[in-house]
Amino acid sequence: NVGKSSLLNRLAGQKSLARVSSSPGHTRLLNLFAARVPGDLVLPRFGLVDLPGYGYAAVSGDEQAKWHELVRGYFERRSNLRSFVFLVDVRRTPAPEDVALFRWLVGLGMTPLVAVTKAEKIHKSTYHKVRQDLAILLGTAPEAIIVTSSNTGLGFENLRLAIIGALSSQV
Repeated sequence: NVGKSSLLNRLAGQKSLARVSSSPGHTRLLNLFAARVPGDLVLPRFGLVDLPGYGYAAVSGDEQAKWHELVRGYFERRSNLRSFVFLVDVRRTPAPEDVALFRWLVGLGMTPLVAVTKAEKIHKSTYHKVRQDLAILLGTAPEAIIVTSSNTGLGFENLRLAIIGALSSQV
């Protein structure tokens, strides 16, 4: 339960755009959201997609396999996808299959953005180490990893700017 829906809600500035639950596995379909950058003439509209977080959901192996195929098919068939936000709970190390997914998406030519969620759960003196360790694991720069908290708003302006930057650079 990485806080995906909470992050989407915070990014959108709405409390109930995406359904928030205390247990993972409630997002079962691809949920598409139209977004816009006010006053931006180059990138006035874009879309956000909420995908099933199948890694920790308490569902059957068959259901997880269906979600895996749904997600894989979506990414392989959508040539207009430009970037993705890879979410990591600050208290967890991504599983090997998470890292494989990250690398696969990079291999498809998409710009990765990494958001570490739930920063309020650890002391801020450890943020640097979390970013360093994650950068090594994913093969990215520590500066490209944004520490966030949906509860406090920490990092959300940086995340918004990173999303806009990733999309604008590819228009």
